[in-house]
Amino acid sequence: MPFPDAALTHELNVREAAYWHDVDHNGGRLAHLWFLHDGVLQIAGRRVATRAAIEAFYRQRRERGPRVSRHVVTNCCAEYRADGREADYG
Repeated sequence: MPFPDAALTHELNVREAAYWHDVDHNGGRLAHLWFLHDGVLQIAGRRVATRAAIEAFYRQRRERGPRVSRHVVTNCCAEYRADGREADYG
């Protein structure tokens, strides 16, 4: 049976909100730093692989001019399992 993990849920929500805040208010200038060097960003049906490519993706977005965006994060819950199986986040 899964159990809610309040501390992990809070930490993931804080990090996700910080990521989208940077995208919405800073043009994603720091967004690539949230990814590992071989990380993958899946966005709008597009796959952007590696931290350098993610940085270029957001730079190209900024170069297209001003944009209005708002991301809302809600109902995220992290769970751990007493049997040691992988936790869920959703």
